[in-house]
Amino acid sequence: MTNSFPDKKVQFRNSSGQRIAGILQFPRGDGPFPAIVMCHGFISTKESPTHVALARELVENGFAVLRFDYSDSVGESGGRMENATVTHYLKDFEKALEFARGLKEMDAGRVGIFGTSLGGLLCGAEAAKAKKAKWLKAAVLFAPASEWLGTVYGDPAIQKEWKEKGFLAAHSGRLYMDFRVNYAFNKDAAKYSLFRDAKKVSCPLLIIHGTADTAVPLADSEKLFSLLKKPKKLVVISGADHVLSERKWLRRAVEEATAWFVEWVK
Repeated sequence: MTNSFPDKKVQFRNSSGQRIAGILQFPRGDGPFPAIVMCHGFISTKESPTHVALARELVENGFAVLRFDYSDSVGESGGRMENATVTHYLKDFEKALEFARGLKEMDAGRVGIFGTSLGGLLCGAEAAKAKKAKWLKAAVLFAPASEWLGTVYGDPAIQKEWKEKGFLAAHSGRLYMDFRVNYAFNKDAAKYSLFRDAKKVSCPLLIIHGTADTAVPLADSEKLFSLLKKPKKLVVISGADHVLSERKWLRRAVEEATAWFVEWVK
């Protein structure tokens, strides 16, 4: 018998009135439970294998978890990818936190945040904004895009084509879909820097990164770690890529993230 209730589909609205689709998971027993809200990466969804695996492990350890899709992304939420911006995604994340903290299953005073890649940038940015928020107990960032131009999308050839065409056209093999993102996303993303905001972060923060990541360089996470205040921890997974494509890498990341949340949120 599983220790959790079946996944519950939920919906809420962002600040623009768009529908946000989410999945709520929580343990059996009496709540409210310490809460974790998850942010997926750029061309990804709430069904990312990393997010699904970590959510399952967290529920088994007594947490309630909310996974959601950004609007104007490739998931189930409203909008179109062409209209995406990081600022828009950050506002969606803040609405997700507000929604989660209002649920009876979640303890509004014990919240952790988890983000992968672009989601790591969002979590870091939110942690900096919420530096005096007593309810935000901890953050875990996997391969965070500390600065957008430091990622694979900052490649000069990609930047040149994006600017000249006015949009980025690409294909996601994992999601079996084509997409295009307007140049406005690129310009907006460049405004954000976790290197600049690191000193504003006051909650305990764990960074996890693989040595073979070709999308976001490990050096960026090492730099971010050096700028953060304690409590902090950097876990480097030997051989791991950007999507934790081998089970042993995923298992290590899930174990490290769960232990951090158990220590600081629960």
